[in-house]
Amino acid sequence: RQTDNEIAVAPVTTTRTNGSPTKRKWAYAFLLGGAMSDKQGSDYRGGLYSVVVAAHVLRKHGSKADVVLMVQMAAGTTHQKLPEIEERVLELMKIR
Repeated sequence: RQTDNEIAVAPVTTTRTNGSPTKRKWAYAFLLGGAMSDKQGSDYRGGLYSVVVAAHVLRKHGSKADVVLMVQMAAGTTHQKLPEIEERVLELMKIR
């Protein structure tokens, strides 16, 4: 059973050089630090949307691998998660 703090990576079927199928787990993992900082001039959104663009380009070129984003909130922030609109964008892009 998966909890909110666990990430499940779906197996991807690939083909060996001898033609037999094999299942492997592949994922592109990104780390975004300093999210929701109160400091002037500190904006994590450029990094966040770079991950969204990377996921789009990877899938456009045929990647079946999962895209995983790990977010570390900024030190001293009272926020526990990203704003709802950003969570929704990640969900729509199937970024875990």
